[in-house]
Amino acid sequence: MDPAILPLPAGWERRYDKGARRFYFLDHTTQQTTWDDPRVAGAGAGLAPLGEPFLDLPALAQQKQHELALLRAQRDSLRWWPPPSGRAGCAAAEWFVRQRCAAGH
Repeated sequence: MDPAILPLPAGWERRYDKGARRFYFLDHTTQQTTWDDPRVAGAGAGLAPLGEPFLDLPALAQQKQHELALLRAQRDSLRWWPPPSGRAGCAAAEWFVRQRCAAGH
């Protein structure tokens, strides 16, 4: 039988998490939340205290990969290899120092 057609146990509420794009369940009796449907046998192992955010590992990993890509792009934009030679190299070094000083580094 589909658990979605059964009523929730007393004290439980189903809510939608827009960030995760899925439903979670709130147990008002214990002030716990879970992704697991309490109408399904064995549910309840993934309880978290009410008010604590769920740790969405795939989304967190994607966010960290994006941040790392941005940092690498920023680092690579500051890299000069091989360095320019002659006066062009001096001008480039002076420009780099001015940029770093302006940024407060």
